[in-house]
Amino acid sequence: MNSKGNIFLIVCATTAAFYLHIFAAVSRAELTEAWVDQGWASANPGDPVGGHVFGQDAFAHIQDAVNAVATSGVVRVAAGTYLESVDFGGKELTLQSEFGRPTRSLMAAMQGAV
Repeated sequence: MNSKGNIFLIVCATTAAFYLHIFAAVSRAELTEAWVDQGWASANPGDPVGGHVFGQDAFAHIQDAVNAVATSGVVRVAAGTYLESVDFGGKELTLQSEFGRPTRSLMAAMQGAV
């Protein structure tokens, strides 16, 4: 994958209909905003979820979104309980509730992990 991105075509044929899906795979270094919702855990990469594309800018785990978003990016997290350790990998980014204002607290289990 290069910084200009790649275009992928997925063609699905069924007896009832013919579907053509086109999506651009953007380099993750360019991603400035990612969304997290644990309800998307059963989604497959490329599936549309909540107005986003799972595996590109939408994820079921906070760590996956942190890994995907560029430094200075924003990770928006839907309400829920996420039992995971998050390593920011030295990135300076914003971890924010889905609606901008925290409705619950973030609790760090260990120093350096959230």
